[in-house]
Order: sequence, then structure tokens, then C-alpha cells
Amino acid sequence: MVDEAFDWLQRFFLSNCDGEWEHTYGCKIDTMSDPGWIFHFDLNGTPYADKTLELLEDRTSSMIWTRCEIKNGVFEAQCGPRQLRDCIDLLRDVVEGRR
Repeated sequence: MVDEAFDWLQRFFLSNCDGEWEHTYGCKIDTMSDPGWIFHFDLNGTPYADKTLELLEDRTSSMIWTRCEIKNGVFEAQCGPRQLRDCIDLLRDVVEGRR
């Protein structure tokens, strides 16, 4: 469910806010010039900074695709317009040790 993914993201963001982390790191969700999303969550300065994720790419069509990895402590995702929830779920899987 989409709401569950965004509820988790809000809780996860807040759990890392300590008066300093959110001023230096944080997360960003933005749009791309192609229909799609860019999502970054900076794990630096959190207990999850050492998490790794090799590049994962999946392209079903021009509208259904994802590209996710962790580089330099930052979860970086790009995806089609309906795959943002999938990227948030992947971040959750990494953080919770399921991936």
C-alpha cells in the first residue's frame, strides 16, 4: 500500500532527526525531465551509513523502470512515475536488513 511506504519514510526520516543530521543530510524527492522521480536519502550520520546496495536496474518500458544504488552513503533512486513506492520499499528492505 502506498500510504504504508510513505508512512514508513516519514517515521524513518524523523527517527534520524537529532537537531543536526537534518541540517546536513536529509532526503530529497524531485521530478525528472522524463516522467519520473529522483529520490535520495542520505544515510551518512545515521546508524545505517555502512549499508550497501549495488546498482539495481529494471526497465520494463519507458514508463516502468527503476535504477537504485547506495553510493557514498546515499541511497540514490531514479524511477518511472509509478515506481516511487518501490524505491521507498527497497530503502526499507536495506535499512531493515532484508536486502
